Amino acid sequence: MWQAHKYLIDEPSDHYQSCIPNLRHTPTDELPNSQPNNAKSQLLYETFFKPAPNVLPTHANEEYPEPPTCFANITNDQISRAIKKLSPYKAPGLNGTCNTVFVNCSEELIPHMGPIFRATFDLKLYPEEWKLSTTVVLRKPGCPDYSISKAY
Repeated sequence: MWQAHKYLIDEPSDHYQSCIPNLRHTPTDELPNSQPNNAKSQLLYETFFKPAPNVLPTHANEEYPEPPTCFANITNDQISRAIKKLSPYKAPGLNGTCNTVFVNCSEELIPHMGPIFRATFDLKLYPEEWKLSTTVVLRKPGCPDYSISKAY
């Protein structure tokens, strides 16, 4: 009720298209006078996703031990357990399907999902659409300075 009251007395704005203020990495960095959205996106990207560690190159004549276990294809039971761990009210993915659909319709969906997931291993094909994700940038509540990228 209080949140609705706050929305009613605030100045009109497009809350869906909220603007992120100019950003900096740390409080000691100088705050830019103007900053395009792609620069803000890059700064948030660098804050959220740390660079991958350097991987040592493998050598063609190197002898490696056998893997400790053999590969086993995904089972319907594993899919069921993963669905049970889903938070039902998270934002939908790129396909627009909410987690509540998976949680509430798992018995109907799992017999169809299992063969699809197993086919990715059998065909050695991982769909490009599954490699995409959307990161929603939200303010951490109670931060004193939202010009710092770690406040999101």
